[in-house]
Amino acid sequence: MDPVRIAMETRDKMYAMANQSHRTAMEREEAQRIEALLPDLYKSEGGRTRGWTLTAFEPMIKARCASGADLRALQRAKVPFDWTLEDKRCAAFLDFICVAQQIRVALWSLSTKTITLYPAADSRAPSEGPSVPLFHIDEGGVPKDFALEGDAFLRFAEANGWVLVPPTSVLKSLGHLTMADLESVGTRLGMPEVTGTKTERVAAIGSFKVKQRLGGMSQSPTVVGD
Repeated sequence: MDPVRIAMETRDKMYAMANQSHRTAMEREEAQRIEALLPDLYKSEGGRTRGWTLTAFEPMIKARCASGADLRALQRAKVPFDWTLEDKRCAAFLDFICVAQQIRVALWSLSTKTITLYPAADSRAPSEGPSVPLFHIDEGGVPKDFALEGDAFLRFAEANGWVLVPPTSVLKSLGHLTMADLESVGTRLGMPEVTGTKTERVAAIGSFKVKQRLGGMSQSPTVVGD
C-alpha cells in the first residue's frame, strides 16, 4: 500500500465503494491536497529539523498527483515507497504524510520485534479528547487487522514482547544530547531514573515518549534489546 492511501477510507466513506478509476481519481485529489500543504507545514512543523527535503519530496508527491497511489505507475515513475524505511527520503515522506493527513501509523517489524510510531511528533496529547486515527501496518506496507489503541495497545505490545520505538530521526536528535541533557529530558517527562549507556538511555527516553503519546503515561520505559 502506498502511504497516500492509508487514510482514504477514513477521510471519505465513498472510497471503499468506488470502482478503481474513481478510487484513483480520489487518490490524485488527496495527493494534490497534500502537495498544497507542503510549504506551510514545512514551516510550521519544523520540516528542516525533521529531515524533510522539499527537493526530494517534489518528485514523490507530483507522481502521486498524476497517478494516485497506483503501485505500478509509481514504480514506472521510479518513486515507489520503500516500507523498510532504510531510504531516509521515504521515512521523512511518511512522517510528512502523517502530519498532513493528521493520522498516526504504527509500523510493525517482525524481524526486530519493534513497533515504530509515526509521525515523529504531533500536537495532540492523550488528554485532548478523541485520539488521532491510528493505523497499523506490517512491514512491507500491508494493512494489519488490528484495532487496539492507547493503553490496551501498549499492554498487548508489552505482553507479547513488542518494543515501541520512535522514528530514527527522534533517536538521532536525542543522540546529540549530553548525558546530563538526557537526564534533564527524562526528568521533564516524568520518567523513573534512567541508567545504562548513552545508547540505552536514548532508547529508553524514545520509547517512553512514544508511550506518552499513545496514552500510557504511567508505563515504565523500555530499552530496545530488553
